[in-house]
Amino acid sequence: MTIIFNNIFLFLSTLSTVVTALAVSPSMKSYLISGSNKGQGYATCERILLEHSNTHIFLCSRDLKRGEEAKQKLIDECCSDDDSRVDVVQLDVTDDTSVKSALETVQQKLGQDGKLSGIVSNAGILWGYPLPELMDVCATGVQRVLDAFTPIVEDDGRVVVVTSGLGPLMHSYSSQANQAKLMDGSSSFDETITPMIDECLSAYERSNTIEERIKAFEEIGFPGGPFSDSAPDFHMYGLRKVRGI
Repeated sequence: MTIIFNNIFLFLSTLSTVVTALAVSPSMKSYLISGSNKGQGYATCERILLEHSNTHIFLCSRDLKRGEEAKQKLIDECCSDDDSRVDVVQLDVTDDTSVKSALETVQQKLGQDGKLSGIVSNAGILWGYPLPELMDVCATGVQRVLDAFTPIVEDDGRVVVVTSGLGPLMHSYSSQANQAKLMDGSSSFDETITPMIDECLSAYERSNTIEERIKAFEEIGFPGGPFSDSAPDFHMYGLRKVRGI
C-alpha cells in the first residue's frame, strides 16, 4: 500500500507541475483578441507581441486549424520561437456554447485569480451578408464576448470594440427618437439595443424587395440616407454597426 500511495503522490505532484507550467506567467500581460487569425486582428496580435516583450496573446479563431497556422506564423515572426506567448482559442461569437467553452479555456490558462489585461473584440463580417447574420456576428456576437470576458479583465485593463465609420454615419441618419435612445447613458444592450435589432430584423424579414426594405427601415426610424438607393448593402452593414458608436 505504501508503494501505491507513493506512486499516487508522485503522479499528483507531477500533474501539479505540468498544470503550473501550462499557466500563463503572472508577469505577463494577457490580451484576448477575437477574429485574430487574419486581417487587422492578426495585425493587432503582431503589434502587441513585437512592441511589448511582456505580453501574451489569446488568439481567437472560429476555425481552429487557421488559428494554429496564424499562431505558428506569429511565433516565427514575433516571438523568437517562444510558443508560450500565444495560445489559440476556438471561438465562434455566434454560439453561446463556444463562447462559454472559450471562457473556460482562458480561465484555466490564466490560473487562479488570473486576469486579462485587455480584450479586442474584432471578429466580424463585411457587407454582402443577410441582415440576420450581420447582426448575429457584429452586434449580438460582440455582446456575447463582452458579457463573457469583461468580468475577468483587470480593473485598469482595456476593452476595445472594433467598429466602422458607418456606425456614427447611420446614427446621424436615424430618427431623433432613435438617436436619443442610443445616446442615453442609462440605456443597456438588453433594454435598448436588442429591441432595436429585433425591429430591424422584423422589417427585413417582412420585405421582399429592396424598395420594400428601404421603406420598412424608414418607417422604424432607420433610413439609410444616400445608401438606401445606391448601396443597400452598406445600409444594412451600417445598421449592425450603430450599436458600436
